[in-house]
Amino acid sequence: MLKKNHTRRELQKAMLALLTSKPFANITVNDLVKQSHLNRSTFYRCYDDKYDLIRSVEDDFIAKFMVFRKQFGIFNLENDALEAKFEFCRAHAVTIRTLLSVNGDPRFERRLRQEIDRAVDAKFQLKMKNDLDIMAANFAKSSLSGAVMYTIGFIASNPDPKLVVPLEQNMKRLILNGLWQILEEISDPDKEKNPDTK
Repeated sequence: MLKKNHTRRELQKAMLALLTSKPFANITVNDLVKQSHLNRSTFYRCYDDKYDLIRSVEDDFIAKFMVFRKQFGIFNLENDALEAKFEFCRAHAVTIRTLLSVNGDPRFERRLRQEIDRAVDAKFQLKMKNDLDIMAANFAKSSLSGAVMYTIGFIASNPDPKLVVPLEQNMKRLILNGLWQILEEISDPDKEKNPDTK
C-alpha cells in the first residue's frame, strides 16, 4: 500500500507539472506515464483514467482546505488566523496556481467555490423572510466568496511574506466596511462622476 501511495503521488506531481504547459483536455495517459517515468499498467493500477487522476489531485487539496477551514475558519480576522491562511496558501501555491490556471480542470474552481460557500453558510445562519432578503443574501455571499477566491489565487501567485499585512488590512476592510466603501476610498476624487451612478 505504501508503494501504491508513492506511485499515486508521483502521478499527481506529473499531472501538476504537465498542467503548467498544456491544457488538461490535451493531456494524455502517455504524457502522464512519460512525465512520471512509469508505465501504463502502473498508471491503470492506480487510476481509471486521467479524469480519475485529476479528481484525486483536486480531492486531496479540497480535503486539506476543509481541514484548514474547520481549524482556523476562513473568515476569522485575528492576525494569527490571517497569517495561517497566508501560510496555507503559500504551502499549496503550486497546486492552487496550477489547478486555477487556464490549463486546469474548470470544475476545480467550482468545487473550491462551493466549499467557500459552505463556509459562508456555516458562518452566517441566515433567516430570510422574503425574496428581497434572499437576493441580498445571495449577492453578499457571492461577493464574499469571490473575495476569498481572489485572495487564495492572489496569495498562490504572489507568495511574498511581506504581503501578509497589506492583505490582512484589505480583507478586514472588505469584510468590516463593505465593497462600496473600499471602492469609494480608492476612487479618483478628481474624476468626474457619472450622474447615473450617484
